[in-house]
Amino acid sequence: MVLWAPWGERTVGSGAESPEDAAGIYVHALNRWDEARLRDLSITDGPTLDAGIKRRFDTSGGKGITVGDRRVRYGPAPHQASVNLVGRAASGEVFSERIFLNRVNDHWFVNLHDIPEDQGTPPLPTANTSRP
Repeated sequence: MVLWAPWGERTVGSGAESPEDAAGIYVHALNRWDEARLRDLSITDGPTLDAGIKRRFDTSGGKGITVGDRRVRYGPAPHQASVNLVGRAASGEVFSERIFLNRVNDHWFVNLHDIPEDQGTPPLPTANTSRP
């Protein structure tokens, strides 16, 4: 199934029925190293998605995470939400992560993209050259 995002970008996944479902699918995919399922939860594709998935597998992949709390918070717009995931890995290590979601066409997608690190310092603002 291919959906179209309201801003014109093609979505790559089918998402989930609810934020709670998306959170459950997300944790299940981490535990199973299921890259295809994580991609199915993403709204768009690209190198930032690849980086986000890799980072999540590096930190939480295959750890047997059990989540005890999936607290959903809806955002300022009805198509935005976040889920606080709190639980434990099979080793006893505490797992805590906040995932951000967007709803498109009645499906919820997890923002798995990582923003690239800054490439130096930002430019200075231009000076106000107008004179009173």
